[in-house]
Amino acid sequence: MADLNLGSNQRLKHQKLIARLFKEGHSLFSYPFKLLWLPVESRSGSPFLFSVSIPKKTFPLAVQRNRLKRQTREAFRLQQLDIPEYPGRSVALMYIYVGKEAISYTSIDRSIRYLTKLLKKSIRKSNPPDV
Repeated sequence: MADLNLGSNQRLKHQKLIARLFKEGHSLFSYPFKLLWLPVESRSGSPFLFSVSIPKKTFPLAVQRNRLKRQTREAFRLQQLDIPEYPGRSVALMYIYVGKEAISYTSIDRSIRYLTKLLKKSIRKSNPPDV
């Protein structure tokens, strides 16, 4: 069975990289998430760098934000093998929760699955295979 852990080498942590992601990144949307992605130099050997953002303004209680982050990470963890590899690079991913209310895990999972499909198409379109 494949290793489905999300290690620290797969976390998007660098402030400069996050700023670059917001400035130059590509955007995809599936309610309640907006996905920003950008191919970057591979620092960790991982095919992706991942982060989740839940706004404090919308969810003032840390309990609510943490639960949504935990559910989003779990949905992504189960889909991580479907993230296509970008040859010689990593893909920086940031999932931003734009919904106004908390939703069920099944809805979160459905949205993450759909965004993964869109991401596959976008990566293939931006990086055509050498034939």
